[in-house]
Amino acid sequence: MAAFVLTQPLGRVDSMRRGLQAAGHSCVCLPFSRLHALADGLSALARLMPGDQDRIIFVSPASVAIAASVLGSAWHGVSGVCAIGAGTAEALFEHGVLASGDRPIMPDRPPYDADSLLPLVMTEAVGSVAVIKGEGGRRDWLDSLRSRGIAVSEFVIYGSRPVTPDAAELPTLAQWLAGPGLVVSLLSSRAAIEALAAWPPIAPSRADLFARPALAVHPNVAEKAREVGFTDVRLLGTGQSLLAGALALADASA
Repeated sequence: MAAFVLTQPLGRVDSMRRGLQAAGHSCVCLPFSRLHALADGLSALARLMPGDQDRIIFVSPASVAIAASVLGSAWHGVSGVCAIGAGTAEALFEHGVLASGDRPIMPDRPPYDADSLLPLVMTEAVGSVAVIKGEGGRRDWLDSLRSRGIAVSEFVIYGSRPVTPDAAELPTLAQWLAGPGLVVSLLSSRAAIEALAAWPPIAPSRADLFARPALAVHPNVAEKAREVGFTDVRLLGTGQSLLAGALALADASA
C-alpha cells in the first residue's frame, strides 16, 4: 500500500482522503487553505435553470462540491454541462450534479484547463455561458468568450482563506520517509506548493519528501513543484482525475 501527502484545501481534502483510504492507502493531510461558501453567489446560482444558459462551466472540483448544495438534480440529463478537467467531471457525478449516463463536455486529453476547454465552448450554437467559480483566478479566457460575442455570467460561489496545517501529522510522515515504501505528494495548486516549501515545520523532512514522487494536475503545477525542489514530478494521464492518477500510480508500484 502507498502513503500520500495531500495538499488540497480544507473542504476538498477530505474527499481525496476518503477515496484513498477506501483503497487501503494511508494519508497525511497538509492543507494550507480553507474553502468557504459565498452566500450571495450560491443564492444567485440557485435561481439558475438549465434553459437559461447554453453552457454551464464548472471550473474545479471545489466549484462542484459547493454548488451541489443548491443545484440538486436540476442538471441531470442536460447536454450543456462542461467540466474543466477529469477531476471536475468526477466530482459532478460524486456530488449528484450529473446522473449516471450523462456526458459532460470536457477536454479529451491533458492539459485540463480553460484553454483546452475553450474550443469546445466557442461554437456557433453557444450564445451564453454560466461559469461556476471561486474568487480570483484567471480572467483571460472569460475575456476570450466575451470577445466572440458570448454572454458570460459569473457565479462566484466560494472563497479561500489561508490556514496552518496540523504539525502533529509530521511524525507519521517522517516514519514513512524513513522506510522504502511509496510516498507520493498530490499537488493541485501552485499556491499550496509554495506554502509547503516555505512551511518551517516541514524543514527536517523536506529533502526526503521532495526526492519522492509527486503527482501534479497541470504542467504549470508541475513547473512550480520542480522550481521548489521536487525531483520526480509526474503529470496526470489522459482522462485521469487526481484520485484516479494516485490510485494508478500506487497500483503500478505495487
